[in-house]
Amino acid sequence: MVRPILLAPGVWRLPTLGRSLVNSFAFEEPDGRVTLVDAGLRGATRRGDNDLLDVAGGVRILHTPGHTPGHCSLLHEPSGVLITGDALFNWRMRMRYSYALFCTNVSLSRETADRLGEVDYEIAAFTHGPEIRDRARERVRAFLLSKGAGA
Repeated sequence: MVRPILLAPGVWRLPTLGRSLVNSFAFEEPDGRVTLVDAGLRGATRRGDNDLLDVAGGVRILHTPGHTPGHCSLLHEPSGVLITGDALFNWRMRMRYSYALFCTNVSLSRETADRLGEVDYEIAAFTHGPEIRDRARERVRAFLLSKGAGA
């Protein structure tokens, strides 16, 4: 059995297949209530880009469509944890864009993923692959720049 991994106070990675092949996430409120993020946060796509959700002290919605039309990445502002969703993978310790085969619009997926180099965070968490805790933003930005992004 794979156990939940604490990313930061109130933010958990829940390996759902293998140790990190597929991950879900959970935000824990101080009173113990939990909001599960599994293939998206319900209602996030109906909210505006950059909207702040009243979940676990504040989760910012970052629209990153292309993998799917309504795909979003999430930034837990109090802890500095970015959940890339399927915008970026960290599979086998190698960062990459979402696989083209699984995108509804490959060019849009890559274009919108590039914005993840523009926001501030300390930890990058991926739906596919282990999190990056050490210099996360710098490593994401380096990957994006290596692919020609203007991050």
